[in-house]
Amino acid sequence: MNQTVKVLLIIGVIAYFGKKAFDTVFSKIIYGQTKLRTRGIAVTTTPGKEGVGLKVEVTQPIRNENPVSFPLDALQGSMFYGAQKLADFALPGPITLASGQTVDLVFQGVLDFGATAETINNLITTGDWFQALRFKGTATSAGITFPFDHTVSVG
Repeated sequence: MNQTVKVLLIIGVIAYFGKKAFDTVFSKIIYGQTKLRTRGIAVTTTPGKEGVGLKVEVTQPIRNENPVSFPLDALQGSMFYGAQKLADFALPGPITLASGQTVDLVFQGVLDFGATAETINNLITTGDWFQALRFKGTATSAGITFPFDHTVSVG
């Protein structure tokens, strides 16, 4: 067998089993029910981004059911109502979940009143107003990025 083919075959086998191992670990990271709370009015005075909005707090519980710790290097996402983006959120810094540990990830954001009014207009125009709030984004662990998409309960 050609040396190049052997090397490619070995790389393919390593990648296959590496993905299987990661999928097994990732399947044991359990996402709890996302919560959304309002926290008052926010005024943004940044040039070019001026506006008034509603401060919101998103709490996302996650549990590590793996027998080992799980590093979460980054997490960023957006809140959506149907297909309409409402606000962006990001984890302030990396964390490590110990085996069996549950952690509430808390994110702060602002729902801009101008953008929200436009979203409401779009929803009325399309007749698509019965939608769930969703928190969608990506998380990175040990250099591997994976998507998430969860329904948000208002409470």
